[in-house]
Amino acid sequence: MSIDSLYSLFQQHPSVQTDTRQLTPGSLFFALKGDNFNGNQFAKQALDAGAAAAIIDDPAYYIDDRTIVVDNVLNTLQAVAKKHREQFSIPFLAITGSNGKTTSKELVHAVLSTTFKTYTTQGNLNNHIGIPLTLLRVQKDAEMAVIEMGANHQKEIAGYCTYALPTHGIITNCGKAHLEGFGGVEGVRKGKGELFDFIRKENGTVFINLDLTYLNEMSLGIQNKITFGSAQGETIGKIVKADPFLCVSILTTAKGAQPELSSIQTQLVGDYNLSNVLLAVSVGIHFGVSPHAIKTALENYQPTNSRSQLIKIGTNAIILDAYNANPSSMQVAIENFSKIQAEKKIVMLGSMAELGEESKKEHEQIIDLVGKHAFEKVVLVGEQFGQLNHPYIQFSTSKEAAAWYHAQTFENTHFLIKGSRSMKVKINTALLFGIPSIISVFLTRTFILPQIPFILFSGSSFSITKNIFLMILFASLMIAASYSMIKSSKTIQASPSSATQLNYPLIITLGAMEGFLTGLVGAGGGFLIIPALVLFTQLPMKEAIGTSLLIIAAKSLIGFLGDLSHSEMDWSLLGLLSGIAILGILIGNRLSRKIDGQKLKKGFAWFVLTVGVYILIREGVRSVH
Repeated sequence: MSIDSLYSLFQQHPSVQTDTRQLTPGSLFFALKGDNFNGNQFAKQALDAGAAAAIIDDPAYYIDDRTIVVDNVLNTLQAVAKKHREQFSIPFLAITGSNGKTTSKELVHAVLSTTFKTYTTQGNLNNHIGIPLTLLRVQKDAEMAVIEMGANHQKEIAGYCTYALPTHGIITNCGKAHLEGFGGVEGVRKGKGELFDFIRKENGTVFINLDLTYLNEMSLGIQNKITFGSAQGETIGKIVKADPFLCVSILTTAKGAQPELSSIQTQLVGDYNLSNVLLAVSVGIHFGVSPHAIKTALENYQPTNSRSQLIKIGTNAIILDAYNANPSSMQVAIENFSKIQAEKKIVMLGSMAELGEESKKEHEQIIDLVGKHAFEKVVLVGEQFGQLNHPYIQFSTSKEAAAWYHAQTFENTHFLIKGSRSMKVKINTALLFGIPSIISVFLTRTFILPQIPFILFSGSSFSITKNIFLMILFASLMIAASYSMIKSSKTIQASPSSATQLNYPLIITLGAMEGFLTGLVGAGGGFLIIPALVLFTQLPMKEAIGTSLLIIAAKSLIGFLGDLSHSEMDWSLLGLLSGIAILGILIGNRLSRKIDGQKLKKGFAWFVLTVGVYILIREGVRSVH
C-alpha cells in the first residue's frame, strides 16, 4: 500500500498506537520492532481489541485484509507523519539541547497556548518513534506546534527534521550529555547543530541565547534570528532572586520595555532556569502574545515529572531533579543548591550514564565539586561513584539510598536529589545467567560427557590435567567475555524512551558456557566463573550476589545428583531440587537488597574464588586416589 493510501486510511481513523495496552477501538496499530520486542506478534491482539488495521512488516503474521504488510513499519510511520505534517502551514518550533529542553518546551507551550491552539510533545516522546507519533496527534485546529527533539548520537536530529519540517529552531545548550554516543563535546555541538543546519537550508528562524557564544557561532548563515540573554539581545532579563523559586525581571524586549514583565515570580527551582524563562518570553513576544498572558503563563507553570520540583514534607524540603543527569546539569544543580539558605543541606546524587571514556573523570569532578561546599551529608548512588575513593555515603542502588533516607529522622533539612532514570534496575540478571547455567550443566552431563571416549579420561593423572586445562580454558573465556560485555554495553531504543542496558544475550551465553564448564570439570570449575561475573561485569550488588547465589544453588543441585547414573536420573528429584534452588535464589535476592559496599562485593568474589579453587583441588586429589 502506498503512503498516500495509508494516509487516507489515517484520515478515516486519526488515531495511531504502537502499544496494544493503550489501543482504543478504531485506531491504527503500527507493529514496531526493537531489540527486545516484535510488534508483529501483537497484530492479532490489536485487531481483536478493535484496531481498524494493523501495519506489519512480517508476512508471517498476516491475518486478513485488515493487516497491511509494508517493507518497514518504522519508516512507514515516519513517512505517514511527514505526509500529515505537510498538510499544515503553521509554525512548527523544534527544541533540542543537552539540558533544559523539556522545561523550555513546557514554558514555550504554556505561553503560546494562552493565545493559540498549540500542540506539543507529550511526556518523553522525543525520539524517532515519539516524534512521528507527536506529529500525527496534531489536529486540524492547530495554530502552533512545539516539538521536542532528543538525541544521543549524530545524524539523529537531521533525520527528525526530514519529517518534522520545523520552521523555527531552538537549541537550549550543548553540554556534557551522551558523550559516548556523540564522541565528545564537539560531537554534541555538531549533532545538536543539525537542527540549525536544516533551518539555514529552509530559510527559517532561530532563537539564540547570546549568553552562550557558541550558539551564535553555530547559527552563522541563518538570516532570521531572535536573540535573548542576561546582558545582550532583543530580550534581556536578570535574576531578582532564586531562593528557592526563581524570580525574573525582564528589562527589555524586541518591542521595548514591558512594565508587566518587570517581575515574574516562577515556580521553578534554580537560577539555571533563567535562560528557559527568557526563551519563553522571547518566543511569546515574537508571536504577539500579550505581556500579561506571558507573565500569567510563566507564573502558573508548575514543573512535574521529577524536573526541578520542590516537595515539602513537614519541616523538610526536597528539590527533586531525578529525570536525567549529566555532568553539565549536575554541576549547575549543585552550585544552585549551595546558594540556597537552609539550616541543613543534604545532597543525594546518582551516577551518570552514557559518558564513555570520560565517565571516571566526570564523576571525579562531581565529587570534587561537592567537596567545595559545606553540605551536611553527601550520598552517592551507583557503580560509577562506588569505584572511586571518596569520604561520602555510598550505595549501589537507589532502593538502598531510599531505605537509608526512610530510616533517618530529619528536621529543617533541604535535600537535593539529582539522578537519572537509568539507575533503575529493569531485569533480574541472576535469572538470565543462572537458568541457562542449570540447563547447560545437565545437558552436558547427560548427553555430552557420556559420549566422550572413555580412553581420554582413563588414568588418574589425566583427570587432574583435564580439570586444570578445562578450568583455565573456560575461565579465560568467561573473563574475556565478561570484559567485552562492559565494552559492548550500549544505549538501545526499544521504546519511546531509551535506557543504557547491559548486553543481556551475552549474559545468557555466559550462563550456558558456565554450565558447560561445570558439566565437564565439576563444581570447582563453575565456581571459578562467579568472580569473573562479579568483578568484571559492573553489575549492581543485588544482581552480582543474586547471580552468584543462583550458581551456588545450582552447584548444590549438582552435588545431590552426582551419585545418580545418567541413565537412571531421578527426574522427580531433579524437579524438587530445582524448586528449592529457585526459592533459595528469591530469598537470596531479597536479602541482598540490604547489602552494600564495594569492599564487600570484592570480598565476596574472592571468597567464592577461594572456595572454587579448594573444590577443584579436592576433586583432583580424589581423582588421584
